[in-house]
Amino acid sequence: VEPQLVTVVGEVQEVRNLQAVLTGVVPLEGADHSFTRTVPLILPEGISNISAREARVSVRIAPAPPSPTPANP
Repeated sequence: VEPQLVTVVGEVQEVRNLQAVLTGVVPLEGADHSFTRTVPLILPEGISNISAREARVSVRIAPAPPSPTPANP
């Protein structure tokens, strides 16, 4: 995710309570290869972002590892 850090402003207590800034949904339906999308940053009410309004989210699509073979008792 880029940027990794954003600068926010708001009431002192609201900023202190902020643990993360969320991104908008990155749709995965039909994806069969890695991709990058630009999505909005989602801020709680009372918090403003002054350094970025969007984030570039990279999604890596890879084959799932094989399932372990169960041992026969």
